[in-house]
Amino acid sequence: MAFIQKIIPPPNKVMNFSLKDFSGGMNNRSDQIKDNEASVVKNLMFADDTVLETRWGQKYYNDKVYDGEVIYIDEFKPYNDENQMIYATINTMYIGDKEIPLKGRPCGVNHLGKYYFSDGEKLKVYGKFDDEASTYCRLIGTPITDYEVYDVVSPPVDHERLGTEHKQGVKVIDYTNKKVYYEPCENEFTDPYNGANKVPEKVKYIVSHGDRLYASGNDKDDDMIYITFSKNPLYFPSALPIQIPPTSDKITGIHVFDDSVVIGREKDIYVVTGETNNPNAGLEMFRLKRLNTHTGFASHQAISIAHNYLIFLGSDGNVYGIRNTRTYERDLATTILSRTIDLTAYPIECKKEDYSSATAFFDNDEWYLTVGDKTMVYSYRHMAWVMYEGLKMRSVYSKDGELIWGRPEGRIATFDKETFKDFGEPYEVLWYSKFFDMDDANSYKHFREFFIVA
Repeated sequence: MAFIQKIIPPPNKVMNFSLKDFSGGMNNRSDQIKDNEASVVKNLMFADDTVLETRWGQKYYNDKVYDGEVIYIDEFKPYNDENQMIYATINTMYIGDKEIPLKGRPCGVNHLGKYYFSDGEKLKVYGKFDDEASTYCRLIGTPITDYEVYDVVSPPVDHERLGTEHKQGVKVIDYTNKKVYYEPCENEFTDPYNGANKVPEKVKYIVSHGDRLYASGNDKDDDMIYITFSKNPLYFPSALPIQIPPTSDKITGIHVFDDSVVIGREKDIYVVTGETNNPNAGLEMFRLKRLNTHTGFASHQAISIAHNYLIFLGSDGNVYGIRNTRTYERDLATTILSRTIDLTAYPIECKKEDYSSATAFFDNDEWYLTVGDKTMVYSYRHMAWVMYEGLKMRSVYSKDGELIWGRPEGRIATFDKETFKDFGEPYEVLWYSKFFDMDDANSYKHFREFFIVA
């Protein structure tokens, strides 16, 4: 008995695809991806408009070894002296020849020629306080003319105040106890828009905007933004703090963007604009506005200025950019930048509990985001992502055009542009193409032949 097949099988199908354009980077969020995207891009960097090539290797930036993970890198930039690098572990900050004990993760900023920072418990300042004694400056102890670290504290509650004939108070430099503080005069003390000087305690975040410092992250009052008096970083007027509408959420980061200060909690973002709280000063009044967004900042360290965007890791695991939608008005809006990547999916597979310790930095049109031991790199030019393994960035900084980062072993690393090895050892590089379904996603296929043509 013979069986006659009456259905004519379809002819062999030939499918051509090009491997010339890699500009789409990695897309691990969907199975249906563009021809210029790949499902895995590991340790490859954007070389030009269409080409990816192996990322540079790593080498140590210097010979110094610190006492733990280097979680903080910054640079002190005094007005009339050479810059000084700042490195910190969770226990110690190193600046100049000083080793400063820490109570938590530091956060600092250059402001009016000095470096103000939080050590996890107190607000401190590093710089030269070589003022001469006068009506408006009182010195206690033997003057120190070199760089030193001082605690920024509130003045004694019962301090004497200069009379109403004065328009400013007294700066006090206590060289003996390494403290500095400001005593408001009578006019400042009784002014309903200023008041007593109350320096906040245990702030986690501090930024400089205009001629004022903005500080936040106090565990007790975790919805407050503390603002200093104009051109006086030692004076935190009691009438000036701005309160975000209180919820069970707490502030997780602040950053300066354009002429605003952006404050993020886990589930919302607010913007502070303006220059004063005094309606009679002839300046724009402080204004608090909530952005129309469903998420907030995951980490204070994972927020960066990238040209005309403020890029940040959201607490939901997506990456967003804040931009001004109007030229002549402050109208900030968020847009998602991570449409093609999922931080929790293969091959990234980050843990959500690591979002709060993520760190980021924007350099040379690329935004480096490190969560755990994975580093995602967003190309501002290509608007696409690649993934690096092995960098283990715990903190990042650009020194004289060279990107440097702190590592878990207490060392500072940088790219080795002469080799493709990490500290002399090879590393894995992968590129996985998209899935090809031959225009029929439901049928199994049998490949007869496969050619690569150069």
